[in-house]
Amino acid sequence: MNESPNKSAVVEESFDVKERRVIDMLRNSIVPEIVIHGEKFKLKDGNEGLGFEPDLDIRGALYLLDLAGVDYKKLTVVPKGDSIPGSFMIDTGATNYDGMDSKGSVYADHHGKERDNIGETTSSTEIVYDILVKSGLLARDGGLEEIVRFVNQIDNLDYSMSRDDLIESWWRSFYCLHYFISFESLVDLIKDGRKANHVFSEEEARNITVTTKKGEKVLLLDLCLKQKQTLVNSMKYVERISQSRSGRPEDRNLDSRGIRKNGKDLGAVLTNIVEGRNQIPLGFTLARGLGFDSYVSFYEKTGGFFITSRFDLGVIYSRLLEKFPDVKLVRGTMILYQPKDTEKSGTSVMPDEFFKILKLID
Repeated sequence: MNESPNKSAVVEESFDVKERRVIDMLRNSIVPEIVIHGEKFKLKDGNEGLGFEPDLDIRGALYLLDLAGVDYKKLTVVPKGDSIPGSFMIDTGATNYDGMDSKGSVYADHHGKERDNIGETTSSTEIVYDILVKSGLLARDGGLEEIVRFVNQIDNLDYSMSRDDLIESWWRSFYCLHYFISFESLVDLIKDGRKANHVFSEEEARNITVTTKKGEKVLLLDLCLKQKQTLVNSMKYVERISQSRSGRPEDRNLDSRGIRKNGKDLGAVLTNIVEGRNQIPLGFTLARGLGFDSYVSFYEKTGGFFITSRFDLGVIYSRLLEKFPDVKLVRGTMILYQPKDTEKSGTSVMPDEFFKILKLID
């Protein structure tokens, strides 16, 4: 009689088992270390520093953990995408959430390759919220769910906006104001019963005082009017570059500092070549509100770039990978690249070469 071959003794643990370990850890407040990402920057002596300024998604996740009374012994900042085995990673690690692995690592992250598909939107804030609710440390709450919904929309650039919305209401909505007000003020305003897409009336904004990210107390109306003026100035600049041409035969449909052209893969494109001062600080917002299909920003100083589109960027991502091995594709509609070291990587390019890869110029 033939004996069946021995089967491997290693059995893949189910997601339920791995998530149960996360829940037990949070319930017992035995989180050894939380890891978040920072932003690299150059110091005056030429060395690199790591900035500590948590983005909206990280702030949302930490806020929920604090609200649930979860205690953690250490908070560590690492370069974006990095991780520390045995820790609780928030919005870093480039690994989708899958409970606790065999090393005791938890990735409350959503940047793994499996999330490159269009439509698969989530955030570290939503992942943490779901875990805390399952653990019984937080009860489902309308205000908290609205905060989670807003973080998802911002983190995935997943909200619609027409030209009328841009001109009439964007500058007095959370979509604009979250860039300038403190996270605490944002939470207070939403938990008062406002939806993520709330638009403040002039009368309402006149009676609300908020704290800015710089710690200043300001009237919300004053902040709204200031952003309205920034919007007006940016729109004028875009209109000016869209009407000017450099005159060089090789440029064809290129503007002197931006591009407005029907590209093969990107449709109607607004590009922002940043040389020192950013002349279009509201580039993405303008591109979306003014009806462009895609927005591209390129930073000459670092060679980094950002692309967002209403089209699937898979083909462009594949072309960029040949030149930029560390380029990231997010949800199929965003591409991000930040060189780790522009002096040593050998991947820094000039704008013309970059735009040729995108097939915006020949």
